[in-house]
Amino acid sequence: RRARAGAEDIRQDEGLPEGLLCLSALFLFALWNVVFIFYLDFDTGPWPPSPPWATRYVAPQTSDDLPCRTPASLAAESNVSSNVKIILAGFGQTGTTSLSAFLGTLGLRVYHAEEMMAFAGRAMRPDTTPPVWARTLSRCRVDVVCIEPALDTLAVAVAASPGAKVIYTFRLAVPWWVSTNRGGSLDNYFAYVMNWFAPAGIRMLPWMDLWDALTGQFTAFWDEGRPYTTTTNLTMTEIIAHNTFIRNRWPTWHFVHRGTRKLSRDAYYDGRLPEETIHSYRNEVESLVPKDQLLIFDIKEHTMKYLIDFLGMPEPPDAAQKLPRATRSKESLSNDAVWMNASWAQRWGFLAICAMCQVVGYAVVTVACRLPLQFCRAAWRFRKAKVA
Repeated sequence: RRARAGAEDIRQDEGLPEGLLCLSALFLFALWNVVFIFYLDFDTGPWPPSPPWATRYVAPQTSDDLPCRTPASLAAESNVSSNVKIILAGFGQTGTTSLSAFLGTLGLRVYHAEEMMAFAGRAMRPDTTPPVWARTLSRCRVDVVCIEPALDTLAVAVAASPGAKVIYTFRLAVPWWVSTNRGGSLDNYFAYVMNWFAPAGIRMLPWMDLWDALTGQFTAFWDEGRPYTTTTNLTMTEIIAHNTFIRNRWPTWHFVHRGTRKLSRDAYYDGRLPEETIHSYRNEVESLVPKDQLLIFDIKEHTMKYLIDFLGMPEPPDAAQKLPRATRSKESLSNDAVWMNASWAQRWGFLAICAMCQVVGYAVVTVACRLPLQFCRAAWRFRKAKVA
């Protein structure tokens, strides 16, 4: 009878903490997810401190000392000239992605917005200067730069790139706004899931540090600074790095209040077409750039020959045709070029990695909760035995 009573006491002692264990682990895991979804996406200050495995891969986007560290890149660094040949100064949804992809096929090293955030983030800051802009872009050996959405850095880019040709991609205000507004909401929802929630499991624990220690792939990704958004030859390393630490860093540069969003805030916040601001920005472009270095390009009207003649490059066989359409368009589910260019096998592989990291993260939280409960349980049993 005493043995049965003792066994019943032990089961009662173990049953209650086990239920609390599951609830505590679930609560802490959810809290951990929230922290790594929101805090690490918006944090730009020193306090509270971020885990070193999370900040290590964010630092290259805001520092001018870490990305593009190959010997060839360091040898090309200059504080005087960025050595950029072409600056794309148009709004988003005016053909900048199609134009970037086409220029990439000509053998030029093209940085769109995603590459700028990954490798040249210091040049996108609102307080950037011509020497900083020149040093950052020259070290990455960039030939073509799309400054959108940081359109307010145009004057700095022109000053840091003497002799560079500027292409202003142009669309009328009404079709531009219809195109921009059509996919905006879908892209926002897509970003919340694919760039914030899903990769939070990867950011929870130093999985990237572990993989990098074994393969060196993530270090090579930032050291080489290879353009990746305008190609279909993507690697899983680029997909993971882009979705985990790059695309969700838009708030770092305060783009909600500057650049493209500032010029078009009448449309975003008041529902009014920003025709005046579009025309004023075009006037600014024309006043900053000499006429012989500026091309006003309408991607729906002008042909490749019109562009090639301006650049002074050999004409391709199909120069009389218009530019090929990029994978990313207003009909796309997302405005994320990496996701659109990735194969289905790579997409499912990335989702499987995210799910696995979430499961392992929950297991780690459960073990972390179980250890103190096991200690308390043992102490309670010892106390009961001592009293008995």
